[in-house]
Amino acid sequence: MNDSEEIPTSDECETQVGDVSSAAHAGHKDAIAFEKVEWMAGRARVALQQSLPDDEQGRAELRQVVSILTALQAHMVEWEECHHLLHEVLSAFSPFHAHLASLREDGLSTAGRQVLLQNWRPCQERLDVLVDFTERIVHIGSPLQRENRGLRGEPWAIEIVALQRLLEDTLKENDPSPENLLELADAFNSACHRHLALADRNLRTAMDKSQRLIARLLGDIL
Repeated sequence: MNDSEEIPTSDECETQVGDVSSAAHAGHKDAIAFEKVEWMAGRARVALQQSLPDDEQGRAELRQVVSILTALQAHMVEWEECHHLLHEVLSAFSPFHAHLASLREDGLSTAGRQVLLQNWRPCQERLDVLVDFTERIVHIGSPLQRENRGLRGEPWAIEIVALQRLLEDTLKENDPSPENLLELADAFNSACHRHLALADRNLRTAMDKSQRLIARLLGDIL
């Protein structure tokens, strides 16, 4: 929708900011449609362009603020995805970890190993999705690179993949020790929880910075 299109009626557009926020959070079915918000954003953009200062410094400063806001938004998107994928990994890992913790230390039978491998498979599938994500990140760090057995990238991604490899290598042994497996599983569980907390902190930090900039930019205008 562009600025020349048919505009909504005044009754449709005259909505208080607090009302919009409340309706969005409540999921109210008659909240303002996003297309109408886009239309209002276009109108606001035109008004802002007309009121911009003539000096190049003022325009450059505004461009920089918008650039930072865009970067923060990109950070939030990637940290949110990271948080979601780590949560998925931990959910799939929980049955494997619980079963392993219940085993005795006198070795694993062939059937027992098969059960562990079956319990590990859902976690492995979610780890594949997480690793694929780490290889595509752009804004929250260096993408993961796997060269033979070597790993390069962000420490959180390297640690998770390294522990995954150790667990899978131990599971493939002819007579894996339940004690060793449990030690590796505990380390993997701890690493995933630490990095989940890291993703949560960084997501909240990016959100806080974005909100502060928007408030500073628009607080005295509205």
